[in-house]
Amino acid sequence: MLALIKRLLKDNAGLFYYIYSLEIILRLIKNIWKQEAMIDMIHSLWVMVAATLLIIYSTYRLYRLAYTRDSYFYYSLKYSIHQVLLTGTGINIILNLNFYLLYCPAKTFDLFGKTLSLTSYFVLVVTFLYLFRSLSHKVLARNIFLSTLLGILIAYPLAFYNTFQDKMKPFFIGASSGMEKVHQIYTSILPITIERSSGLHILTSTSTMVNLIIIGLGLLVYFASKPLKVNW
Repeated sequence: MLALIKRLLKDNAGLFYYIYSLEIILRLIKNIWKQEAMIDMIHSLWVMVAATLLIIYSTYRLYRLAYTRDSYFYYSLKYSIHQVLLTGTGINIILNLNFYLLYCPAKTFDLFGKTLSLTSYFVLVVTFLYLFRSLSHKVLARNIFLSTLLGILIAYPLAFYNTFQDKMKPFFIGASSGMEKVHQIYTSILPITIERSSGLHILTSTSTMVNLIIIGLGLLVYFASKPLKVNW
């Protein structure tokens, strides 16, 4: 297992190390020129772009792991695709969480919420990858995977907003860079930033419950689908 983890880290962490380094440099610059609004804006844009890029990159790496035979190393081990995908998912969750720890200001820091957010997203990714990998036509499997994943990622925040729109004014989708009196709510991978209000508790508890349900059901389906015949 240690050899598998080391290889997965080697294959997945390269881009993360560059992003981590750039974030540390930008944070140092931001701390030196604390009153520069332009630097704050540049840092906020950077965080948004970098976080999105890392999520896309992680998803792509898991897709390549499940749908291609790029690395013979993984096929030479005693582990099944089921085990390799789950291990790779855990590593990508940790790598993305590390970036959150680097960029997130103390005012909006929510380690539990962010961890649930990342876990619910990647559980969906790995479950759909494994389910649709059993299809004989790879292009069809890929298209169904992308359509299903995007559909859920769009439907979840829309349903959340339609249910609680009276408690979410004003709001915007995206991470906050240290704004005063705001709170972030995670609907799977998409953060929603709102002003702190009397309805904050129900918004936070609902998003937490939904993410926990997604994780629980996703893992249940993932382990239940293990008997599916998947070419590896």
